[in-house]
Amino acid sequence: MAKGKRKINYIVVHHSASPIDSTTPERIRKWHVEDRGWSDIGYHYIIKNNNEVFVARPENKKGAHSPPRNHDSIGICVVGNYENENPRKPMMDALETLINELLQKHNLTWNEVTWHRMWQATACPGEKLIPILHQIKNRYV
Repeated sequence: MAKGKRKINYIVVHHSASPIDSTTPERIRKWHVEDRGWSDIGYHYIIKNNNEVFVARPENKKGAHSPPRNHDSIGICVVGNYENENPRKPMMDALETLINELLQKHNLTWNEVTWHRMWQATACPGEKLIPILHQIKNRYV
């Protein structure tokens, strides 16, 4: 493995647990850097409310999104609180496309796509997002 390159074994999906229309990468950066004292945003990618993918942290940098898997995973955050709002289809399409690109790049399968709750006691990525993740995943496995 090339120097500086991490072995990726999992993709971990999160939600921001914040309002979909007012959550930006800049706001997430403030939460992570100023409020938590981290070096940067903990996720590698953020799906913004306009369906754009924002690169938050280089893939070769260890994440700060799911402590049991930070060393060998890529963290993707979908903005919104999916405990109490429904995911928007265009955002889910963007998420699926990004995941498929990452799986191909890192020679993984949909079996290695997980979500935060699978690794830690948390509601993340939300009761309304998890069924959609299952639906997407079931199309591939």
